[in-house]
Amino acid sequence: MQEHEYKARDKTVQKMSRDGLREENLRSKKEKRITRREADEKKTAGHREQELDFGKLHKKPTIGDPVREMELLDIRRSHKLLYGTAMLGLILGIILRILVL
Repeated sequence: MQEHEYKARDKTVQKMSRDGLREENLRSKKEKRITRREADEKKTAGHREQELDFGKLHKKPTIGDPVREMELLDIRRSHKLLYGTAMLGLILGIILRILVL
């Protein structure tokens, strides 16, 4: 009988990213794209980095619009809102618990 040489399959890992599904061969360190969508292929690296909003490019250094300047009192207002809604939820939960039992 002839001796056969057996070879193990390469270890491959699939990773999902913004670019689509990619398969990476861990032994040879080669990476290939599995996704075959036309929209992904048309995008360039520059378009993926920028924020597009209905076809118009908006570069913003921060989140939100500068409607007004931030004040120190805004922190207190947010804490009041946080604790107020927590207490309201607690009170409603207790009332519902009493009514159900």
